[in-house]
Amino acid sequence: MYPLTQPSDLLTIASVVVLAGLLHANFQLAVSVLTRLGAHVLGRNDIRRQHQRHLAKAAAAYAWGNFLMIGLLAAGVTYVLSALVTVPQKPLWVMLSLLGGLTGLAVLLIYRRDGGRRLWIPEALKNYLYERTKRSTTAAESLALGMVTGLAELPFIAAPLLFVAALLRGAPDLNRLAILLLYAAIASAPLFLLAAAMGAGQQISRLERWRESNRRFLQLSSALGLAVLSVYVLSLFGAGSSPW
Repeated sequence: MYPLTQPSDLLTIASVVVLAGLLHANFQLAVSVLTRLGAHVLGRNDIRRQHQRHLAKAAAAYAWGNFLMIGLLAAGVTYVLSALVTVPQKPLWVMLSLLGGLTGLAVLLIYRRDGGRRLWIPEALKNYLYERTKRSTTAAESLALGMVTGLAELPFIAAPLLFVAALLRGAPDLNRLAILLLYAAIASAPLFLLAAAMGAGQQISRLERWRESNRRFLQLSSALGLAVLSVYVLSLFGAGSSPW
């Protein structure tokens, strides 16, 4: 593992981080919970100006909560891989690539079974998150809901998160911090865009219809993207002479 100072090193890592962040952003649980949160916020407020202001605050707080949880998860996993994992570099990348490929296969099997109609989490967890949307009446509660939702996605975003964490192993520095924040920003970008659209007065029903109409494409592209990313990192770090 070399310091991340050479432009070629940073470019290679940035390519993996951007791909991993885009795959993370493809998963739909956080977006689904945000649209539910927005609908409940609107339902609790009768005055147009008032409910629009409440909606903007709640949606922004939720997006920031998700961003914060992604950053904390990435930092925590990076620390664990740096301090506790002693597996040699190439075998570690082979194992991570295998995990990514298996996750992609699992997503494909779920897609094949239900055609993309359901969320990829246990029913009890989904019901808990949706119930919390009804009770999140303040920006702080919306922030906490965003963090919990980010944690609930972990089984499906574990592979891209591990890829990024494995790349960031080593002594902390500004380059690693910037890459971690880049990943968190890309992964949570759909939430910030959706929050901005809600704050601008876009109808939640229209946003939800778009998500529903593209659900199958997003699930299928997530599965195939995980497989492609797994092969890509394996070729870069598991099969060549890379210091990672």
